[in-house]
Amino acid sequence: MGYGDNPNPRDNTFFIDISADDDLSEPMFKGHLDICGLRFGSEFDGAAVTFLESETETGTYQEVWWEDAAFTLTVTASKTVMFDPTKLSGIKWLKITSDGPEAGTDSEVIPIFRDFS
Repeated sequence: MGYGDNPNPRDNTFFIDISADDDLSEPMFKGHLDICGLRFGSEFDGAAVTFLESETETGTYQEVWWEDAAFTLTVTASKTVMFDPTKLSGIKWLKITSDGPEAGTDSEVIPIFRDFS
C-alpha cells in the first residue's frame, strides 16, 4: 500500500486545526503501517500527547492503553520522539490529543512510519 491509498485528506499527518478543536487532531489512517515516532514542529505548544483510536474514521475514538495506563508521550516543540511501534500495531484510525491548547497557529505532527508487511 502506498501513501496514495490513504483516504485521509491531510495525507498521513496529525493535523490540529485550532478553529475546529485546539487540542485534538483530525483522524489519520495508518493502515498496515506502524508508527515508530513523531516529529513535532516549532509551532507545537503541548508538553504531552495521548493517542486515541477507532475502527473507522467517523467512529468513537477511545484512549489507547499500554500496561495499565493511557499511551502518552512527553514531547517538546522542534523535536522527534521515537517509541516502540508495537504499541500502535493493529490500529487503523488514530487521533492525538495535546495536554494543552495549541495557542497561536494550527499544528501538524508528522508520524514516522515503519512498514512491517
